[in-house]
Amino acid sequence: METQAKPSIWEGVTPYHVLVLIIASCGWLFDCMDQRIFVLGRESALKELLTGQGGDVTHELKPYIGWATMWMIFGWATGGIIFGSLSDKIGRVKTMVLTLFVYSGFTGLSAFSQNTLDFTIYRFLVGLGIGGMFGSAAALVAESVPTGIRSLALGSLQALSATGNILGSLISLWLPPGLMVTLMGWEL
Repeated sequence: METQAKPSIWEGVTPYHVLVLIIASCGWLFDCMDQRIFVLGRESALKELLTGQGGDVTHELKPYIGWATMWMIFGWATGGIIFGSLSDKIGRVKTMVLTLFVYSGFTGLSAFSQNTLDFTIYRFLVGLGIGGMFGSAAALVAESVPTGIRSLALGSLQALSATGNILGSLISLWLPPGLMVTLMGWEL
């Protein structure tokens, strides 16, 4: 009786599959890095915006932090649903590009917030892009890579979310405390 050798999980993997995984993983990594930087900078941002609105920062800050974070996460969930459906219609890659522009664009627009409401709306819209990116990226990887490596590829994609959070935290460790607020304000 002859026994057949078990095929390698790498069988059928091409440079195209690796490229798909790298691009999808980078999209998700930068999503999570954005989210982590938001968590690190939201207090400074909201404190400055509340001061500009004539608010009592010592008593009012905590609820605004909670609301901005809650709306971003709600956007994240909503974006997964909206862009998940859209990616079935226009394709995974086009949807990933669109979500990249959504979360990058509204992250940039957050710097132009005039008050806490503007800031919270922009963060909700950032959340839409973040949620949409993950669903599109995960579906693209699942549909593109060979079966033998699919679990490893999807696990790697998810692991890079932690890498994005770590990078966001390292950025905060690299900068001296208060540097950005002192030199350029929280908007950077």
